[in-house]
Amino acid sequence: MSARDKLYAYAGTPSVLPESMLDEALDTYRAEVVAERDAEIMRWLGKKAREYRATGSPQHALQADTIELMASKISRGAVRPDNTRLPAGGAPDFFQPGHAYTHRDGSTFRCVAVTTHPDGGERVALGWHTDTADWTFVAVRNINHWNHEYDGVQPPAEVGEGR
Repeated sequence: MSARDKLYAYAGTPSVLPESMLDEALDTYRAEVVAERDAEIMRWLGKKAREYRATGSPQHALQADTIELMASKISRGAVRPDNTRLPAGGAPDFFQPGHAYTHRDGSTFRCVAVTTHPDGGERVALGWHTDTADWTFVAVRNINHWNHEYDGVQPPAEVGEGR
């Protein structure tokens, strides 16, 4: 039973309170709660950005810029349930063999294979990393790399389209 269903039960039969009025009240309340939550998130993001900038580190300045961009997207309403879903056909949730990915620093990773650790079950991608100085070497990438360094930076490209 959803929270909305429970509230319907608490409110009584439709003859006491029409369902459309209850729906409107619940939707209004939800919008208020979401607005309060978003305001709190933006305050927290602003605090984090100020903390990073205060260090004076160039790397932290870049992180502060990213944090401020996230806060801006939330304040503009750009983060909504209808635009955070995967596109039709889905998008990969991890590296895919045969694709090249661009790292945030501009280097590339060409995924050759994906496997799992025999004991822990952690998924890892094996492939070729070409750094910004054009040195290429074998590399292993895990889910943290995907989530924080590659995902969303550039969609997968066929090997040969990238570097």
